[in-house]
Amino acid sequence: MEENLIKIGNKIKSLRESTEMTQKALASFLEVDQSLISKFESGERNISVDMLEKIGVLFGVGLSAFNDGVNIVKPLSLNFRTNKINDEDLKYIYAINKIALNGELINAIIDGDVSNENTK
Repeated sequence: MEENLIKIGNKIKSLRESTEMTQKALASFLEVDQSLISKFESGERNISVDMLEKIGVLFGVGLSAFNDGVNIVKPLSLNFRTNKINDEDLKYIYAINKIALNGELINAIIDGDVSNENTK
């Protein structure tokens, strides 16, 4: 179990760092303390499925991106690389990504592609 927490934490950290987002910014978006993000990333604390899904949507990936054995995560193309992004902006990005991920899921269902990561 502990090994799985570390893998999930590493994936969260990788997604966050790939966008140059700080732990503080992610914590603010999730309305938690920055130290909790640090504990998630180090595998010291369990993370709820709801919070994990919220993180995934923010970065444009489905929940399956955090599954054991899924190594390559291809997030939706979006650039967070700015110092002027605020919590309200992150909420808009989250909403847009949720729509985009749902669109991918609908297309996968229509195409009969049950291997799409968002259908798992």
